[in-house]
Amino acid sequence: MKNIISRLLMMGSLVTLTACGGGGGDDSSDTTAPTVSSTSPIASATDVAISSSVTATFNEDVFATTVDTSSFTVKNSANVTGTVSFDGNTNIATFTPGNDLALLASHTATLSTTITDLAGNALVANYNWSFTTVDGAWKSTVLIETDNAGDAREPQIAIDSNGNALAVWWQFDGTRNNIWSNRYVASTGLWSNAGLIETSTAVAFNPQIAIDSNGNALAVWWQFDGTAFSIYSNRYVASAGSWDSAALIEANAGDARGPQIAIDSNGNALAVWEQHDGTRYNIWSNRYVASTGLWSNAGLIETDNAGHASTPQIAVDSNGNALAVWHHNDSIRQNIWSNRFE
Repeated sequence: MKNIISRLLMMGSLVTLTACGGGGGDDSSDTTAPTVSSTSPIASATDVAISSSVTATFNEDVFATTVDTSSFTVKNSANVTGTVSFDGNTNIATFTPGNDLALLASHTATLSTTITDLAGNALVANYNWSFTTVDGAWKSTVLIETDNAGDAREPQIAIDSNGNALAVWWQFDGTRNNIWSNRYVASTGLWSNAGLIETSTAVAFNPQIAIDSNGNALAVWWQFDGTAFSIYSNRYVASAGSWDSAALIEANAGDARGPQIAIDSNGNALAVWEQHDGTRYNIWSNRYVASTGLWSNAGLIETDNAGHASTPQIAVDSNGNALAVWHHNDSIRQNIWSNRFE
């Protein structure tokens, strides 16, 4: 009787080992490659919600370790950042974008041939499918300042790569114009509380703002200093969630007005404006250096004294190279001039 029981136990152990594939999950008789049985969104889908995750279902068990952000990708004009997970019970791989997908954009999902089944068989070829996201739509209007002491005018706005934004404007307090700001927080979909970004007792006008990819921003405006109008600036520091103190960025004698500003991906910025030298208006510039947190020395970017130079505009690329343009009177007509910072 003991011999019979021993034999039965040995047979049971062999059956168990066979079912486990010798402990390695390898099945040398399986040479069939896995396939994708369904996806979400489906191929060629349109009006896909920008909050969607992207999923793919396999027709058999696959190794979870072969399904990751390198083997399951989503792209529009560039790779979409996100995380990848795999459910071994349902054989569903899920790509979860880190942010909302781009509006009204074609996206392509790819599963690569590094994905294998339990026998080590890989997808025969990269599996690709594309879909298009929904277009945007305007929502309800919202008041972003509630100081009713006087008129608020000439707002400007800039937005970072995460959808956070800063708006600036000038507002009358019953005595003078001041520069105000408010911040939109993308994660909550709400505006914060409006606040002053300068506290001078002199009038201020026409703020402009630029923001870098990390959410840091620089605002510029012109303000009376008791003798003439001068150019001031303030910086919003994203990590602190607050504005610094307003600072003068030029020290010339004549009136300065109409500042514009642009910022590169590293947080360096260039401001331009027009300034009177006692005879005519000229175009000036100053540079903010992110690594030092300081403005450089203001300087002329044109020296043609035939007539007034006015209304400068500026744009900066991701590497910090910039182009400024303005109109200039040559005593006969207005012409458009440019200068490059590199």
